Amino acid sequence: PFRLLAWHHKAKERRRNNVAKRWGGGDVAHSAYNVHRKQPSMLRDDCVWQQHKRHVVIGVVCLNVHQIVDPLEAFVPFRTYNRKGIHVELTWRHSESLSSAERVWGFTLLKTHMQALYEEADGWGWHEQRKRRELFEESARFLWVTDQESKEPRAFAHVRFEVEDNVEVLYLYEIHADACVRRKGLGRFMMSVCLPPREGMG
Repeated sequence: PFRLLAWHHKAKERRRNNVAKRWGGGDVAHSAYNVHRKQPSMLRDDCVWQQHKRHVVIGVVCLNVHQIVDPLEAFVPFRTYNRKGIHVELTWRHSESLSSAERVWGFTLLKTHMQALYEEADGWGWHEQRKRRELFEESARFLWVTDQESKEPRAFAHVRFEVEDNVEVLYLYEIHADACVRRKGLGRFMMSVCLPPREGMG
């Protein structure tokens, strides 16, 4: 019995080492071993194994992304826009950081631009409470544009870091700008600002 028990522990250790080596060591390797130990019959199939591996990696990436406070910190030239008579500054905002007044302004601007389009679209309709909840969900991130002098909001882009078909994406939901800053290249500039954070997320 003791010899059998020793063989069992050695075999278990070999399996653990093989899984850890396959994952490169560390906490992710330990998590992978736990999944492998709990579901050995499923993970013997390499395709299923790769899916589990991908899910763990995606989870780690998404966690790291959402912990970043300001991805624009390394892109100082993109934090201001001074062209065609407008002078604004751009900041990266989390949903919970927006004040009540900013939320009211942002949703009012969105409603002004989108309500008629939603009502005209077949099968859509305008659902104000649902749209408000979507706009200010915890995962929502905003590229918030304010006037450099008055600090009044002028535009915003609603973006999120999401996973679609096991691929990490930066999802640009919408861009809205006040009438006084339209047709001056600001929207195009905001689109370009969204690209460096995506490239810098690993």
